[in-house]
Amino acid sequence: MSKGYGCGLLRQPERVREVVQQVRRTLPSDFSVSVKMRLLGGSEADSVERTIDLARQLEHAGVTFLTLHGRTPAQKHSKDTLNISAMEEVRKSLQIPLIVNGNVESWSDACELHAQTGAAGVMAARGLLANPALFNSDYPTATTTPLACVEQWLDIAAAAGDNLLFQCFHHHLTFMWSSEMKRSLRVQFNSLSTKKQVVEFLGEHYNVRTSGPAPEPAPYTDCTYTHFTPPRHARHIAAEAEELAWSSRSDGKFFTEFKEHQISKPGGDDLELGDLFGAEE
Repeated sequence: MSKGYGCGLLRQPERVREVVQQVRRTLPSDFSVSVKMRLLGGSEADSVERTIDLARQLEHAGVTFLTLHGRTPAQKHSKDTLNISAMEEVRKSLQIPLIVNGNVESWSDACELHAQTGAAGVMAARGLLANPALFNSDYPTATTTPLACVEQWLDIAAAAGDNLLFQCFHHHLTFMWSSEMKRSLRVQFNSLSTKKQVVEFLGEHYNVRTSGPAPEPAPYTDCTYTHFTPPRHARHIAAEAEELAWSSRSDGKFFTEFKEHQISKPGGDDLELGDLFGAEE
């Protein structure tokens, strides 16, 4: 927000349109171009009107579909602040598909939001971090990760071998399983540094284990896209230089703050992603 990107771009809707137009002109025509946005600020009537206006501009600029979170950038994560009727109005104003987002923490939540808005689809953010099985209808009301899903992640990690970095493996388990841990065990879990240590920790404290013998290594696909190289400008090079401090083996700001929040949250052991990332979804 402070640097003017993400939700901060909604203060400059004309810039969003220009970005989409430039991307659409630059990329091959068979590429999908989409935008995730929130409701624009203002009174409720103004918010809906301004959001519809921007959504239509983006439609005309060539986006393939839009995703809309039903809050303004200033609104925090709360059941009461999600504006379902506004999302429905935006959906009705467009010819392209609209995906809706907000308060989706279980399969039943997703079905309810889909029915309320008539949208083409439903997106979840923090809900999927807390429960990657969210869209599995076998667990319609679950908001935490089923044991079978955690065990499957251990199996995936074993098959992936070195192709799955420890940071990715550990981070997802932290989001998936932190709500099951007492604070002292969270601190211990956050200090682990190898996959072997993590597997032994989960087996010892929660009887969570891989499903059987070590599987054959999974085939690895290099997903680097090399078919098209966009033009590079000085601003691209400057942005890359700014990001050199980060690496794929670092925790990153998002996860670092989550771990600190786990330890410092006063009173009790309950932990929810919404407590920390109130305006991020």
